[in-house]
Amino acid sequence: MKKIIYILALTFGFQVGAMAQELTKSQLEMAKLEKVIPLDANTKAVVAQILEKKESYIKSNTRSEQKIGADISRVLSETLTKEQYEKLQANSALFIEITRK
Repeated sequence: MKKIIYILALTFGFQVGAMAQELTKSQLEMAKLEKVIPLDANTKAVVAQILEKKESYIKSNTRSEQKIGADISRVLSETLTKEQYEKLQANSALFIEITRK
């Protein structure tokens, strides 16, 4: 009986750990973005939601990566100020990571 409980607890622990790793990708992208561009609270909330939505689109495979990237780029250009968006585009590695992966 103890072994069964131990195995269930161990399995549940691995599942929780895997879910935590999946959630952190959008959070890591957000942290990288904040290092490059200072964001106010409202903009930060909108961009965080965009990045989370990107993850769900990628997981569901309902849209191509190019369409997802184009949509994210468009929404970012509308959400960020012109200076912030240009600064993001200047950091091409981060821009590609956010819009295409």
